[in-house]
Amino acid sequence: MEDTAEGESQLCEICKVTFTEQSDQLVSCECCSMWFCIQCLSMSSEEYSFMEARPDIHWFCKDCEHPALVAVKTDREIEERCEQYLEAVSERMAKIEQSLLGKADSVDVNAFRVDVTELDSKVSGVHLDIDKLDKKIELVYQEPREREKRRNNIVIRGIPEKEDTPDGDMVTELFQAIGVSPEPPKHMTRLGKKRLDGSSRPIRVILDSEADKGHCLKSAKKIREVTNLSYSGDQVFICPDQTQLERQEDAKLREALRKKRESDPTGIWKIKGKRLVKVLPEPPDG
Repeated sequence: MEDTAEGESQLCEICKVTFTEQSDQLVSCECCSMWFCIQCLSMSSEEYSFMEARPDIHWFCKDCEHPALVAVKTDREIEERCEQYLEAVSERMAKIEQSLLGKADSVDVNAFRVDVTELDSKVSGVHLDIDKLDKKIELVYQEPREREKRRNNIVIRGIPEKEDTPDGDMVTELFQAIGVSPEPPKHMTRLGKKRLDGSSRPIRVILDSEADKGHCLKSAKKIREVTNLSYSGDQVFICPDQTQLERQEDAKLREALRKKRESDPTGIWKIKGKRLVKVLPEPPDG
């Protein structure tokens, strides 16, 4: 929890009031770093002062509280497993050392070296797993904030990069063709560095509202019916602007779909929502 620093202003995410005084009482979520005034939180000044005096107390907003608690629990379980494993390693090393004291011939020494090498490899593997889990935990912490940043965003793939035609003109042309909006989007950018193979980079488009985003996604199916674009729409796709965690989950789902289609080539499998469904064939007429 932090005070409002002198000369800085903080915006309460609930009431949208900007606070500028150092004496203003706001709390900051340790996960998303957004600020909240104690009035909106129904928190008394006494409770605020108590939390301020206790650096060991951690506060999370309602959107971050659940993923944060899950991450803390996972982190604690990892720590306990590592302690148990390292304790077992220490016991095994002590037994090997005791054995060497009784028999220190070359065969035993070589065996000891092999055991130590194997243990080092296992410990390194544990450390690698911990690093991966730490990164996953960090993604979980940031997920609410990342989703909020992308709430009104879409990503368009397949629009060519032309030196003589601005991206905004081609996006506006696409929107008009599928009946979305006659106005050019206010904010857009190509994602990533320019590709050496000449393939086009995706375009992130920030729309005015979540309703506009929904309209674009719903109208995206019309792209294959459009014939009056100045560029080919065959490989143009409109999709939500996903977070890193959402992209990982989407990749897993698509891989599961690929395997399902391989194992059941006669079935019609599709992704619906966040699960695989088998589409039943339409009954013959008559």
